[in-house]
Formats: sequence, C-alpha cells, structure tokens
Amino acid sequence: MSGEGVRRPALLGLSRQQLTEVLGSTIDRPFRVEQIFRALHEGGCGDFADMTNLSHELRSTLASQFDTGALEVSERHEARDGTTKYLFELHDGATIEAVDIPDSDRRTYCISSQAGCALACR
Repeated sequence: MSGEGVRRPALLGLSRQQLTEVLGSTIDRPFRVEQIFRALHEGGCGDFADMTNLSHELRSTLASQFDTGALEVSERHEARDGTTKYLFELHDGATIEAVDIPDSDRRTYCISSQAGCALACR
C-alpha cells in the first residue's frame, strides 16, 4: 500500500479486461495480464515481490506504478476457542472488522460491510 502522498491505482478486484486496459503499456506481453490476475485473485499475492513468475524488473515497475489493493491486517486477536477477530486498514485509513468463527467441521466468517461498524463485537 502507498502510505505517502498520491495513491497508486489498485489492481485487486479489476476484471481481466480492466486489468488489460490499466496495465496497457506497463506489461511486455499480453499473457502477463493473466499471470497478474491469477496471482492476485487465486494466489492471494498482496505484494508484487511475491509474483515470482514475473521478472524482477516488471515487479519493480508494477510496485512503483500500482498498488495490489490487498488489505492490511492492523490487528489480530485470537480467543481460546479459536475465534479470531481481524481489524483491516483500508487505503484511506478507515478500518473494517472480520471474525473467523470455527464450528466443528465448518467455519463462519462475519465481515463488516461498512467502515465504522457500531456493533463493537468482542
């Protein structure tokens, strides 16, 4: 994420077509769009440095011009029963919360759909 000054365009969440348009002159070959799309959406890459199937030069260029768009975990609290509460910081400094609740052979995820949820879950 860009913590200083101008915010770089985020790539996470863009369709393949949008990614093609945004990356335009930045990529050297059209198949790079698919590599970047998969790294973000299937591989969970939150940092261009982790996209090791791309050249070091391309990763550096991407990092200087774009943001992956991945959220940063600013706090993580795990209870004795395995329930884990996460606080994610958004690019504008606002935060959202999510809770991972294990329940025998399944998991429930509660994700805040707005910044500043008034419920104050514990």
